[in-house]
Amino acid sequence: RTRHESSRTSSCGAPTQEPTAGAWTQFRYTTGLPIPLHAIGVVRSCYEDCQGTPRQPGLVPLARATIALCAGISPAAFDGFVLHSHAWVIFLFHANTNGAKTLAARTSRGETFPAKIRPPRGQGRGQGGSSAKVGVLATRTPHRPNPVGLSLVRIESVDAKKRTVLISGADVIDGSPVLDIKPYLPPYDAPLPGVEVHMLCTCNAHAMPCAAHAHAHAMPVHAHMHAHMHMHMHMQVFTPLEQWYGADVSPMREVVVGGAQQEQLHAAQGALRMYAGQPQLALDALRQTLAADVSRAAHPTRTYKLRFDGLVVEYTVGDGGATMVRRIEAALADRPTRAVEAATQQRAVEAGATRAAADRASELA
Repeated sequence: RTRHESSRTSSCGAPTQEPTAGAWTQFRYTTGLPIPLHAIGVVRSCYEDCQGTPRQPGLVPLARATIALCAGISPAAFDGFVLHSHAWVIFLFHANTNGAKTLAARTSRGETFPAKIRPPRGQGRGQGGSSAKVGVLATRTPHRPNPVGLSLVRIESVDAKKRTVLISGADVIDGSPVLDIKPYLPPYDAPLPGVEVHMLCTCNAHAMPCAAHAHAHAMPVHAHMHAHMHMHMHMQVFTPLEQWYGADVSPMREVVVGGAQQEQLHAAQGALRMYAGQPQLALDALRQTLAADVSRAAHPTRTYKLRFDGLVVEYTVGDGGATMVRRIEAALADRPTRAVEAATQQRAVEAGATRAAADRASELA
C-alpha cells in the first residue's frame, strides 16, 4: 500500500521507483502536486500478521522489532539519536485488510473512506455507552483516510553503520514501511505537571465534557518537566475511553504455557529471528503478547493461531478468558503471512487500476 507495488526495491526493502497510479503516496495538495512522501526504511518485527499484534504500543514491553533504513540515509543522520531512550515511529498500515476495497473506491469514485466505525471491544460501544458508531477521527483505527500509524517505542540499540535501530514495545507488523523516526521529548510529548486526565462522560449530543462526571473520574498525571512550565497547571485533558471500553482500558488475560509447550518452543528456536538464541525471552514476549490480545472470543473448543517471530502458536481461550497454549512449532518457510497476501492482493488491484486508467486514456485519445 505504499511502494510495495514497485518492481525494484532498495537494500532495506523500500522502493526505488515512483509508485503506480492509485498508490497511497499519490495524495495531492489542492494544487494538484504530488506530496513528496516516500518510505525511508522498513520494520522487521516479531509480529508477522495483524492478528495478535498489540493494539497499542507499550502493551507488550518485550515485543522486539528492527528498523532498517535505506542506503540513501547517511549514518550521520543517527548522530545524537542514541542519547534518547524512546522515539516515535511513523509508519504505514501496509497490510490493512480493507486496502483493496479502499483503493477501488478511490479510483472509481474519487477520494473516500469509511467515516464512522464501532470502537473495538468494550462494554457499550459508541457515545453514551450505546452501540452507535463514532467518527473515524475519534479513534485510533488503522483504517484511516491515510493509513498512517504512530508508535512510541523504546530504543534498545543503534547501529549507524548498518542503519538499523533495535526497538521494543512496538505494535507494528513485519514489513511495515517507515516514513520517519522522531525522538520522544517528555517536556513536549507528555502531559504537563498538574494536568488532570478526565474520563469523559458523553452525556450530551455534542460529546462535550460533563463537569460532574469529569471531576468524579479525574486522574492526576505526573510528568517530569521544567519548573518554568507552571503556567500550564490548570490545563485539563479529556478522553471517552472509560465510556467506550469500561474502567479497565488495558485488560490482560491469564496465559498458561505448559512444560511440553515450552519444550516445543526450545526445540523450534532455530526459527526465531528477533529472539535468535534467546528462547526464554521469546517465551516471555509470547506470554505478554497473548495476555494483551483480548480480541479472540472465549471458545474452549476452537483453536486459534498466532504467527510470532518464525513460530506458529496454537492456543484456545477458555470461558473464563484464560489463554491456554496448545502447540508451538516452527512456521513453514513457504507459508505466506497475511501481510504478504495483502501486498499481493494490493499489487493485483493497482495493476488493474493502472490498466483501466490506460484504457480510459486511450479512449479519450
